[in-house]
Amino acid sequence: MKVFKYFVFLFVLGVVISSCKKNQKDEAIPVSVLKIQVTSPSEIKAKSLEGLTISLKNISTGNIKKSKLDSQGIYTSTVEEGTYNITVSGTIKLAQTDETTVKELSLSAVKENFAVSGANVNLNIEAKVSLISGGWIFKELYFRGSKRPTGKPYMFDNYFVLVNNSSEVMYADGLSISESDHLTAFQENKWIGDIENKVVVHTIYTIPGNGKDYPIQPGETVVIADRAIDHTIENSNSVNLSKANFEWFDNDKANIDIDIPEVTNMIKNFSYSATVWLPHSRGYRSYFLFKPENMKTYLAENRIDKKTNSGKISTVYSIPNEMILDAVELSTPDMFKSKTMSSAIDLSYTFCDQYGKGVRRKVDFKLGDRAVFKDNNDSANDFISNAELSLK
Repeated sequence: MKVFKYFVFLFVLGVVISSCKKNQKDEAIPVSVLKIQVTSPSEIKAKSLEGLTISLKNISTGNIKKSKLDSQGIYTSTVEEGTYNITVSGTIKLAQTDETTVKELSLSAVKENFAVSGANVNLNIEAKVSLISGGWIFKELYFRGSKRPTGKPYMFDNYFVLVNNSSEVMYADGLSISESDHLTAFQENKWIGDIENKVVVHTIYTIPGNGKDYPIQPGETVVIADRAIDHTIENSNSVNLSKANFEWFDNDKANIDIDIPEVTNMIKNFSYSATVWLPHSRGYRSYFLFKPENMKTYLAENRIDKKTNSGKISTVYSIPNEMILDAVELSTPDMFKSKTMSSAIDLSYTFCDQYGKGVRRKVDFKLGDRAVFKDNNDSANDFISNAELSLK
């Protein structure tokens, strides 16, 4: 009797196992052959896309598959049907051209909530450039001024050109420009004790806006002028600044400055000058870009009241190093004595000692027609000194 029961048990167990296997087979998740073609951005010539990493995350299960693309940017795999988040990332080398040397670029691509269903599924994705040297930077600084045909100096035609050197849209609202309090022609920087933490400035002018009033596309520029007029009308050796985006206007009591109503004024947060601010004509000061989240709070927390030799109190402000977006150290080879900032912010300096010229940032490489500029925090190598002006 026990033997009979044992055989009955084995028979039932076998039926159950067989049934389970059949159900498992019947409930097997269908699969698809997924082929993904990743293409390089249209504006560059890539040697190969081999080495880019592709990651597929199944949203339902959380399972992740990672692999490498082949040289043609193709990935093929058999995957379970479902919805996936797909990401591509890594670096590639540019092809050698007349405009650029072989250069590594970071690429990335994202495709979210992509449904995979059916025997064969194809997907094309175009990767985008992720610039490591991104952000707001100075493209050109014109501080030397010009001379009239008679040989007399001409004033108020100074300007700065800023550029969005990133791969994303950026907003100029709240972007601030400052000039160093210290002169590089001085032997000793009185602020040297804290130079690794901050720089001291004596001007702060800010582009107005509510956060997204002034979108600037990748590679586009912002021109900030002293007086936004066509200076060539009065002085043929000068520049046409009538199309400047912004101007700094000093509403001084002496009425020295002139406001151009067609051009938006920058916000004057602070200037050491009791009349008008003119960038140092010999280039013995340095310039900084920064963007405080709240200007009122920044001014309150970074004010410095110093006593002058005559005993009067003079006000300046400091910019914490970590807040600086870009900086350019200026001097001249025959007069450089000391730095205004940490070498971690700018290792060296650039210069202009010729009227009618300025300093202009070098092109690093080209993305189609767009120039991407050098940004190695080393002004001697990042800039062309005594450069022809781009606005002429």
